[in-house]
Amino acid sequence: MSGEAVRTNEDARERVRSAIHTQKEWLERNPGATRAIIRAKVSMDHDFRKEAVTRHFRFVADEPVSVGGEDLAPQPMEYFIAGIGF
Repeated sequence: MSGEAVRTNEDARERVRSAIHTQKEWLERNPGATRAIIRAKVSMDHDFRKEAVTRHFRFVADEPVSVGGEDLAPQPMEYFIAGIGF
């Protein structure tokens, strides 16, 4: 791995650590905020394609063609990974 890639990975790790620390401090100051209930209704739309509804938002997940899906939407794990970034 190049020196630049190592620095980029270290920078990313530090940003994640900082974000977690900031969130932890906020939750400690606002303990009632930890009691949120999040609901989602998920249904199988077609083969590997799924539709989820949470609050008033709808989104679709699918799998790549290589595993039997149609690759019409991100995979569920891609939503999960993106969610961590938000």
